[in-house]
Amino acid sequence: MRKNVMIMMAMLVGIVMCSCTGEKQKEASAKVNLRVGIEELQKQLPISAGAMMEVTDAQYENDEVCITYSLSESLYNGLKKAKDDPDMLKRSWCANLAIMDAKQKQVFGLIAEAKADFVAVFAGENGGEEFSFKMTGEELAEALNREGDPKELAREYMQSQCDLLNMQVPQTADEATTLVKVEMTDAEFRYIYEIDENVADMALLESNLDMIKTNISMLISSSPEMKLFMGNARKAGLDVIYDYRGNLTGKTVVLNVSQL
Repeated sequence: MRKNVMIMMAMLVGIVMCSCTGEKQKEASAKVNLRVGIEELQKQLPISAGAMMEVTDAQYENDEVCITYSLSESLYNGLKKAKDDPDMLKRSWCANLAIMDAKQKQVFGLIAEAKADFVAVFAGENGGEEFSFKMTGEELAEALNREGDPKELAREYMQSQCDLLNMQVPQTADEATTLVKVEMTDAEFRYIYEIDENVADMALLESNLDMIKTNISMLISSSPEMKLFMGNARKAGLDVIYDYRGNLTGKTVVLNVSQL
């Protein structure tokens, strides 16, 4: 009986040892794959990461991947306001993983599999102070593999867009039009623009709504980011509203672009 017990214990120890060895081999292999992935990424830099951002550097040292992003001035100035709130940047980043291209998603998957930390460094395209946030491999894996109600996930994405846009206002669209605020309710995602009535006439703006609709429709059809945005708005059950307000008369012209 004792002999049988000893045999069973030996078998259990062997299983545990094999399991530990297998995990170490798997982790070592993941680290090798990550290094290869980062080296491949480096060869392709700089890489566009959307209309206002590009990847300019990628380094992997001491179980940490540091990727540097160059931002358009409007996005840089907006995100810079949140540099002292890394948790907010991290939440927005997790919500925006979906808009990254296949190559970037692949790299993030490799980072998570290697259980490495990820540091995002942001720099303005015209220079300025750099700022960053950091995620552990576990946090990154959770963000990449997260499942949930599609409507709620879409609403989280839309809320992150609202937060990011409000960090970038006021934002000049043209000589007469300035984005001053973005609002999100249970039913709407609303852009609020102020119109300088010394430059533009609100009545003329209202009469040109069809042309504005055409321009916005062209923007949506030509921009992967806008397609993703509008797709998530539909999933979240939100109408996307453009709200133009005259700075002198207070006259308002409203355009719902959800069906474009």
